[in-house]
Amino acid sequence: MLELDLLLQGFLDRHLSQLTRAECALLEGLLEYPDQELMEYLLGRAVPADQEVAGLVAKIRTTTY
Repeated sequence: MLELDLLLQGFLDRHLSQLTRAECALLEGLLEYPDQELMEYLLGRAVPADQEVAGLVAKIRTTTY
């Protein structure tokens, strides 16, 4: 989904080198989520049940917008 690519690419361009190994692992798992579910998380319409993933989503959201 192009919208997801744009959201995530902007975040990664600015912050990939600053992510911890744990955050990189969480990001890899997050990218396995279905596109629609991931979009809901990144737009703030839903929150992941896993608190670590939710924290990463929050970080992506605050640094993307």
